[in-house]
Amino acid sequence: MSEEYSELIEEDSLENISPLLFDRRDYALLAIVNDVLDRDKPHWDLKKLLASYLHPHGIKEMAASRGLRVAYAVIHLLGSLERGKANERVEALRAARDEVLTTAKGPLRTNAARVLLQIMKELIRSKGDARKQLKLAHDFRTVTTGKPRVVLRQLQKYHLVEMPEDWNQISFDDHVHDANTKGRKSPTHLIMDAWIKGIRRLTVVYYNYVDPRVAEELLQAAEVMNISVHVGVDLSARYRDRFARFVWEPRGFGDAQEYLAFLRRRDVQAFMSEGRKVSNYQHAYIFEALRAYNQRHRHDLGRSLGIQAPEVDEVEFCSFVGMGQPSLLHLGTFILDGLMPLLREHHSALAECLCRGDCDNADEVRELLDRVAKLCAEEVVEQYLIPERNPELSDPGDPEASDLPELMALTPRELMQHLRELHALNRITLIPDGLGVEQVLEVLFDCRGDVTHMEIFNLKGDVDSRSAQSVALNQLRLALNDSSPIGLKRILRERIRSLEQGGIEGNVLLDKLNRILGNINGFRALYRYSPLKASMGSRSTGRSVLTRGMGLVVSETLPVRAQRN
Repeated sequence: MSEEYSELIEEDSLENISPLLFDRRDYALLAIVNDVLDRDKPHWDLKKLLASYLHPHGIKEMAASRGLRVAYAVIHLLGSLERGKANERVEALRAARDEVLTTAKGPLRTNAARVLLQIMKELIRSKGDARKQLKLAHDFRTVTTGKPRVVLRQLQKYHLVEMPEDWNQISFDDHVHDANTKGRKSPTHLIMDAWIKGIRRLTVVYYNYVDPRVAEELLQAAEVMNISVHVGVDLSARYRDRFARFVWEPRGFGDAQEYLAFLRRRDVQAFMSEGRKVSNYQHAYIFEALRAYNQRHRHDLGRSLGIQAPEVDEVEFCSFVGMGQPSLLHLGTFILDGLMPLLREHHSALAECLCRGDCDNADEVRELLDRVAKLCAEEVVEQYLIPERNPELSDPGDPEASDLPELMALTPRELMQHLRELHALNRITLIPDGLGVEQVLEVLFDCRGDVTHMEIFNLKGDVDSRSAQSVALNQLRLALNDSSPIGLKRILRERIRSLEQGGIEGNVLLDKLNRILGNINGFRALYRYSPLKASMGSRSTGRSVLTRGMGLVVSETLPVRAQRN
């Protein structure tokens, strides 16, 4: 190891690490990574290494070591989420991909490249923990040997599924979010993680509108990693006493530039402007909930945790949200982040009290410690921030509100007509949250075949609690697509009978279902040539601790070894 890099690792941070456990090259790689991390501003000589016209086995190899190049590319990629950095992030992604693919060797070259990117991410995030970084540096070096046993062990370590080297697996996610909504990752970062996970098809969903600059970064990054990406816009339409949600994806474009030109059309921009009004309307509740938390809920939360919960600063919260759209998940995460230092201190004191055995109420202390350990942002949202917990605030989910934005006031049928006027070929997915089978039947009938997909499965929250609903919705979808009307008739009659037994014969929905039953052949004809398809996704944001992250895969398309595991 050169003197230049050996000086970069402080002796006191490594004094407890035996030199026999690691190779000198592990220390050298770690020193290179920390050298890049410690540079306040990117050096122009390193920045030039991201140029796409330079091959990893050419001038780049002469200019800097591979460890330095991979470290710089990934650090550059995971750095700033500012809009102005989009082009640099895409170039960094291209450089990182080229470096890891040329670094990886052996029969599992693509899988090894996925692991190398994952390890480098962990190396960067572990700055300050010298022991962990050394272990990661050692893992990085051993994976570059390309030995299948080593690569498979590291795939298992990071919960990555082995993918075919031909890269022909059926792996997808029809509903994820990036940092421009409520997600944590920039579009480029999201694409990199999708590739690491082995995802080949991805739909990124934005609320109410999409910025052409954001879509451009997403599509460019997807092209670099050879991932098929679609952009969806989540829209709400007023349906009876609630809102029905749809994800709109214009299709049929020749390439990314044609799609971006569509987004910049004057009529599309006018539509997106209306979508921004909807987002602003919905965001107003977030800040009202923040103030309600400061005034009332933080005291309740503090008492339940045995601490004094601090107030939430609106300016700091806006800074935390960054370029994304504020959401209750953002707010719940920000509140929890502010509580964590106090919780750690309090948790430590309580644990020490238990160890000494001088607690008068040991059972209560154990219960409190368990509650602190299980506390997550989703619980903060459910207990203190949702409209049901704040009835005095204006509910953005109330379709009868007097100040409802024009776009939200449209019925499902009116929204479909509006979307068809913007573009003739669309994929429109019904998100059945809050809708029963009878409501889904009515929405599909009213939309006259414009709904092309229905989300029947997602990984958000407790999947088991919605399995019966998912099965029922899929049965409806299959019955609607069936060549025989018997299955659809059976479902309609069961729902009509259920409503009648509820003692609401005069219900408007009951009358509507009877109308649909009387026109069942016309209803089925809407999907005769274009069957209603299923959509499945994770709704991943990269923030939740309750979900497994993005990505679904058809196991039969995996290598036999991966199928056995």
